[in-house]
Amino acid sequence: MTMRSRSYLYSPIFLLLTIILAPLVSLGTPLDLARTMVLLRSGVNGGCATAAIVSPGLLLTNAHVTDLVCPYNNCSKLEVLRAGSLGAAAREPLDLGKIEVASSLHALDIATLRYERKEALAAETLNFALPVNGEKIKALGFPRCGPLTESLGAINSLSNLHIHTDARSAHGSSGSLVLNANSEIVGLLDQSDSLLDALQSLVTGKSFPARGVRGDVLSKLISLPTPKLALEAQAELLMDYHHSQVSTRAGNGRVWPALTFISMVDGFRLDAIAVAPAEEAQALLAVGEFPATLPPDPQQQSRLANLVELVTIAHNLEYKGAFESLLTPLQMEGWQAALTASGRSNAQIESLVELVKPALEMKLQGLIRVLTRWAALAICGVLLALGLWCLSLGYAWAWFNGSLLRRLVATTLFAALWPVSLLAFMLPASARKVIRAE
Repeated sequence: MTMRSRSYLYSPIFLLLTIILAPLVSLGTPLDLARTMVLLRSGVNGGCATAAIVSPGLLLTNAHVTDLVCPYNNCSKLEVLRAGSLGAAAREPLDLGKIEVASSLHALDIATLRYERKEALAAETLNFALPVNGEKIKALGFPRCGPLTESLGAINSLSNLHIHTDARSAHGSSGSLVLNANSEIVGLLDQSDSLLDALQSLVTGKSFPARGVRGDVLSKLISLPTPKLALEAQAELLMDYHHSQVSTRAGNGRVWPALTFISMVDGFRLDAIAVAPAEEAQALLAVGEFPATLPPDPQQQSRLANLVELVTIAHNLEYKGAFESLLTPLQMEGWQAALTASGRSNAQIESLVELVKPALEMKLQGLIRVLTRWAALAICGVLLALGLWCLSLGYAWAWFNGSLLRRLVATTLFAALWPVSLLAFMLPASARKVIRAE
């Protein structure tokens, strides 16, 4: 090829097409990568979701998925199917031998399934990577348990636990991998990024933007050798989330992060009950109490026991606020004295005080009070609107002229169109006479 024949490479049109198509080419999904995804279907309840092969003999998905397709950790009725390629339905049944739940971390909604016949799933081994805010991503999964689908998007924001994307997903996408341009795992989809969008999807069937667990968090947790170490790591991550995403906020802006934190602590309780020795998990007996109610005196001051206590107090602060009782704010001096007398280590007392003190300074009300206040305002608003509606109907009945039937029909229409129908009172006098049949 001569230099003249290559001149098209420098044309503006070619350069423009390169800029537009390069991201799409770099995010393409080769056949081997598509075949790392499998569809899980329960033979018990028909539930289905997505999973991915992350290493020979190991599938990665969400904890709520394994609860659905392997009820009570029984995977004997689990079907695993694979699609031949992107856009194809999962119709290839796979005989993986015995399948069991290897790990289930409910706090962060991560689970792994171990299967017996490693040679039955030949697929590309993927690496985990640190997500980058703003980077282009693709999500691979089986939305609505249909064909294997690739959803393109970008990471909009990050927390220490999650990525928030604009990639579209739907029910059945749980367990979908989120990959960067280098086909590295930067996340695992676990739920909608918006509660409202998820509810709308149930009614309309529309897709919604998705949230996922970060790839580096996944890599850390599934590589830990024992469930107890994984529980400790979850507790540390929960407290990091509370420090960075919850305790730094105030007012109504704290409600959604606090709700997220409380829901994760509920999952943490499930894992702790199943994994931790009773003497190290006993602080969870105080979950849901006022923060002034100290957990039982620790029988064993291990690292896990201290972390469980911190998670419990943080949960109670977000749930009921910095209070000793319904109306009495927490008294820091008395609470700190009770901590000292309990025999806790100085380091643990310092950590607990550092956790509670900012909440006390900002007079944290807790979700119960905030939601109660919102409910009270909503009830007052409804009662006020209902009162105005009734007064308006009474006035309308007296305002309309004519026969009883005509007044009844006119008042009914007025009620159905309220409050827009109030504009009738603002019409010119001539128009009001026509309406009133004067």
